[in-house]
Amino acid sequence: MYLDEYVETTLNQATIKYYKQFEDIEIPMRLNRKNKLVPAYYEKMMVKVNQLPPSSTVKVRVCCDDCLDNGVLTILNRDYCDCRKEEDRHMCFACSKVFLGKRKQKIHKATPEDVYNEFIERDYTPLFSINDYKNNRQILQYICNKHPNKIQDVRFSDFRNNGTGCVYCAIETRPQNMRGVKCSNWKHGLSSLYSFLRTSIVEWKFKSFKHYNFSCAVTGIKSNGELIVHHLRGFDLIMNEVIVNTNIDARPCLKDYNQNELDILSLECKTMHEKYGLGVVLHPLIHNLFHHLYRYGKNTPEQFEEFKQRLKQGEFNTYLEENNLKLAL
Repeated sequence: MYLDEYVETTLNQATIKYYKQFEDIEIPMRLNRKNKLVPAYYEKMMVKVNQLPPSSTVKVRVCCDDCLDNGVLTILNRDYCDCRKEEDRHMCFACSKVFLGKRKQKIHKATPEDVYNEFIERDYTPLFSINDYKNNRQILQYICNKHPNKIQDVRFSDFRNNGTGCVYCAIETRPQNMRGVKCSNWKHGLSSLYSFLRTSIVEWKFKSFKHYNFSCAVTGIKSNGELIVHHLRGFDLIMNEVIVNTNIDARPCLKDYNQNELDILSLECKTMHEKYGLGVVLHPLIHNLFHHLYRYGKNTPEQFEEFKQRLKQGEFNTYLEENNLKLAL
C-alpha cells in the first residue's frame, strides 16, 4: 500500500517519452540558446505514484506488511520498481532477516543424500561423493550432461536457493531479444566509456581517502586495501551530465571515440567530480548494505544522510554485530 499519492521525480532523456503519454503531467520546459522551448532535463516534477515508469528507482513510501499483521505500522522507503506489484509483500529489515533465516534453515536441513540427488535431478553429474558434502557454503564441482567437457562449480546455497546452474545452458536458452542492443540492460555502449572514465578520477579518489584519513567514515576502520570510495552523487548521474555538457553522443564501443573526444570527456568528468565534492570512504560491508537498501544507480547525498540516521537509530545493529562492526559516527 502506497502512503503517498504523489512523488517527486527527475525528468531525463530516458523518461520524457514515457511521461508525455499522460495528459495531466506537466513537463518542465526551458528556453535554449535559440530561444526555443525544450524539455528541462534534470528538473524536478511531481507525478502520481502509479504514473512512474515500471523500472523507476524513485523512492516511494510503503508499510511493512509483516509488522502491519502484528498491529505495528512501520514505514519503508523503497524503490518503486521493487514494490509496484500489489501482490508483493513488503518487509522491513528486521522482518526480512527473520524471513531469510527461515530460508537458510530449510537449506541447512538438506542431507548429503538430498544434495547429491538434486544435482542428478537437474541432469548434472556430481564430481563429489555423498560423504564429501559438509555444508551449504562448500564449493561443489559438477558436469552438465549437455556440456560434458566443462567442469563447473557452485555453492549448494546458490544452487537450491537462487537456481544457479550451468552457465552454458543459460547462455543458450537466453532469447535473442535479450542480447546486445536488444537487451533491456543495454546502455548504448556507455559501459565501456564508464570504465574508461573511472581511470580519470584516481586523484579524486585519493583526495577522498586522504580527507577521511584512510578510514571508513562509518566504522572508523583503517584501510588495509579493501576500503571503497562511495559516490554521494551516483556515478551514472554524473556521467549523464558529462554526456549532455560535452554534447558527445553515446557510442557502442570505446574505439568509436577519437582521442580528442576522450580527452574532452575525461576533463568534464573531473570537473563534475569537483563540482559535487569528495566521495565517502566506506568498509565493503557497509557499502554493500547501503546499495542493498538503495540499489546501484541514481544515488544521492540525501540517501546517504538517511542511511546514516538509520544506522544511528540502531536499525542495522544485528547486521553490524554479525560482521563484528561498530559505529564511529
